[in-house]
Amino acid sequence: MEKANTPKPTFAIILEKRYSLSNGTYPVKLRVTFKRVQKYYAFLDSKSDDNSTLGLSENEFKLFYSGIPKTIEGKNIRKEY
Repeated sequence: MEKANTPKPTFAIILEKRYSLSNGTYPVKLRVTFKRVQKYYAFLDSKSDDNSTLGLSENEFKLFYSGIPKTIEGKNIRKEY
């Protein structure tokens, strides 16, 4: 019996560097790909009162999403968010 080839979605957290936010950071988004169609969903900043988009600099994003934070700075960023 053959296994059916059912498409499965893929997920990735990305730093959207095509444009920057008003504070000079870039928005962090969830990219969902299903059947070669990509959709992007912005993360909201939990610290903000006005439901603004979460923004990180390139260095913060690398430290935050590089797996286990190896530096004190990386650990502090993870605690902050």
